[in-house]
Amino acid sequence: MLAAGAPLPNIFAAGDCSHYAGPGFNAASAQAAVRKGRHVAAAIGQLAAGRPLPVYRARELGFFLSMGTLDGIGWMGLRRGIVTGLPAFAVREAIEARYELFLAGVDTFQVL
Repeated sequence: MLAAGAPLPNIFAAGDCSHYAGPGFNAASAQAAVRKGRHVAAAIGQLAAGRPLPVYRARELGFFLSMGTLDGIGWMGLRRGIVTGLPAFAVREAIEARYELFLAGVDTFQVL
């Protein structure tokens, strides 16, 4: 968190609208929000243990969106590997199911 352009010590923010300095991605997405939240939790744990704070290095794993019933578009892994149609729709549905499990309390995410 910044105040007058300078970082505040031991103050953390997370969410899809937070912006992190460093090599991690800052998209306004649930993917970024989850990773930032986990990063903040790890940072607080490191701070409490008297260890150096971790660097935010999360990378974007992919992006999918629905284009209507049984249709979609997106990419996973490499941006040039575009997936369209029914396969993209199926991947998006699987991602949504994963987020729903996570919100229900099942930890479906790994810190990357």
